[in-house]
Amino acid sequence: MKNKDLVALAFGRNLRRIRTSRKLSQGGLATLLGYSPINISRYENGHKMPTLGAMVKISAALRCTLADLVKGIN
Repeated sequence: MKNKDLVALAFGRNLRRIRTSRKLSQGGLATLLGYSPINISRYENGHKMPTLGAMVKISAALRCTLADLVKGIN
C-alpha cells in the first residue's frame, strides 16, 4: 500500500471517530460543510483526501483541531 493511501485511511478513521463522537451523521456533516454526503463517505473510507482548505472547514465544523484530524499520520 502506498504512503498516500495510508495517510488517507488514517485521516478517514480520525474523521469518522470525531464525527460520530459529535453525534453527526455523514449527511449532517455534509450539510454543515455544503458538501455531498458521498464526499464525506469517500474521505472516511480513504478513497479521497480532502484539500487543506477542506480540512480547515471540516475541523471548524467539528470543533476540533487539524492535529486531531491528522493524528497518527507520519
